[in-house]
Amino acid sequence: MGNESEIYADRRRGGLLIGAAEDGPGCEDTIDVENWKVGQSHTICQTYLIPAGTESVEVHWAGDGQSGTPFVWKFANAG
Repeated sequence: MGNESEIYADRRRGGLLIGAAEDGPGCEDTIDVENWKVGQSHTICQTYLIPAGTESVEVHWAGDGQSGTPFVWKFANAG
């Protein structure tokens, strides 16, 4: 995901927590994940700050070097 992802909590952008561990169980290093092929999946972990009591969260991802409409995943009642 890296810099291509954005998190929105109740339509307000969340903040990436710099310095948070990204090497938890099951997380892959973005440096090791290159040249994804169709059908592959990887788990990249990042920590974002959003307000307590948030009703909805959206993850937006456009991909490296891609333009146009991002992929959006929506999660209701996140707080």
